[in-house]
Amino acid sequence: MSEKQDSVVTNFSMLILLMTAMTVGLILLGTIISKITDTGPDPMEVAAADARIEPVGRVALTDGTLFIAGSMATQAKPVEPEPEVEVAAAPVVMDGEGVYNTACTTCHATGLAGAPKYGVAADWEARLAQGIEVLYDHSLNGFQAMPAKGGFAHLPDDQIKLAVDYMVTAAK
Repeated sequence: MSEKQDSVVTNFSMLILLMTAMTVGLILLGTIISKITDTGPDPMEVAAADARIEPVGRVALTDGTLFIAGSMATQAKPVEPEPEVEVAAAPVVMDGEGVYNTACTTCHATGLAGAPKYGVAADWEARLAQGIEVLYDHSLNGFQAMPAKGGFAHLPDDQIKLAVDYMVTAAK
């Protein structure tokens, strides 16, 4: 290599070394400045974040365990049990039409999954031939695609039977 080329390579190497030293120096300077000026999170921001991530529900067991349900996990920690408060829930009593409109109309109004359509006598003929007790049994315990009680397990048996009577009457 010539003397001129050696000079260029040397100058270029020095330039790279100088730029590397400047970069490291700036990084160190930034780290030092951030440690001096960082006062931590703003208390108002922390309070707002805590309010946003507050658990959506709590369940207290009789043994004093409290389950806090958040968006991702369930945590448990013992707590003092709260005194029991009895709340008397009045049962909702519906007639056959009310039960039909609540639990049956989704499938029986459209014939979904082979359900006999409300008010269409031809759909009900074969089922009526089996007898009303079979219809009650199928509606209470489920049959083929139909879930037990139409998926409304909380409804009493007598209200389900009222809905069956309501649909059978419309099919006659």
